[in-house]
Amino acid sequence: MSLLIIARDELVRLFATRRGWLSVAAFVALWALALIYVVVPITRFLANSDESDMLEMVLGPLGLAALAGWPSPQLVVYWVIALYLLPPFAVLVAADQTASDLGRGTLRFHALRASRPAIYLGRFSGQCLVQLGLVLATLATVLVAIGVQTPDRLPDSLLAAPFVVLNLMVLLLPWVALMGVCSAVARSPRQATLFAVLAWIVVTLALSLARDAFGPLALFDHVMPGSEAGTLRGLADPATLALLPVPLIQTLVLLALGLFAFGRRDL
Repeated sequence: MSLLIIARDELVRLFATRRGWLSVAAFVALWALALIYVVVPITRFLANSDESDMLEMVLGPLGLAALAGWPSPQLVVYWVIALYLLPPFAVLVAADQTASDLGRGTLRFHALRASRPAIYLGRFSGQCLVQLGLVLATLATVLVAIGVQTPDRLPDSLLAAPFVVLNLMVLLLPWVALMGVCSAVARSPRQATLFAVLAWIVVTLALSLARDAFGPLALFDHVMPGSEAGTLRGLADPATLALLPVPLIQTLVLLALGLFAFGRRDL
C-alpha cells in the first residue's frame, strides 16, 4: 500500500513544483508545434492526393513502407515523432525521482514509514504514470485530428491505439529506470541528468570498442535504452509486439541497479 501512495504522491509532486510545471509547459508547447506544423499539414497534403500511392512514395525510399499498414496517416506521423520526442522528455521529467530529497536529507523521514525498495519503486511507478498521461494526452490530440480530417478512419485508429500506447510505454520504461539509477547517485535533478548523459557517452564508446574487438554481436544492439526505436519506426500494429522483451529486460536490469545503489546511499 505504501508503494501505491508514494506513486500517487510522485504524480502529484510534478504539479507541485515550478520545475514540474515548466517541464509540462515546455512539452505542451513542443507538441503543439509538432501537431500544428507537422502532423496536420502532412495529413492534409495526403488527403488531397492519392493517399496510398503518396504513402508508398514517401515511406518507401526511407525503408518505412510497412508504416502504410497503420490505419491512418496521422498515426504514422505520430508514431515516428513520438518514438523520438517522448524519450528525451522522460529523461528530463524523471531526473528527480530521489535526487532532490537525497540532497536535502528528507528521505530519512520517508524511510521511517516505508522501506527503501517501496520508496524507490514507488517513485519509479509514479514517473511511469506521468509518462502514461503524456502518451494518452498526445495520442488523444491525434485521434481528435483524425476525427476532424478523416472521420471514416477513426474506428480503425481507435482499435490501433492500444498498440501505440503499449509500445510507447514499454519504450519509455528503461529511460525512466535509467533516470532512477542516476537520481539515486545524484544530489540534484541537474546532476542526475548530467550523469545520464555521461553514462550514455561511456556506454556508447564501450559498445563501439566491444564491436571492434568481438564483431557485430546482436547483444550489443540491445544494451542501450531506446535501441529498438530504429526498428520500431518501420513496423506497424501487431508486428511491434515482437520487440517488447528488449526494453522490459533493460528496465529490470536498471531497476536492479537502482535498488542496489539506493540501498547503499546514506539517507
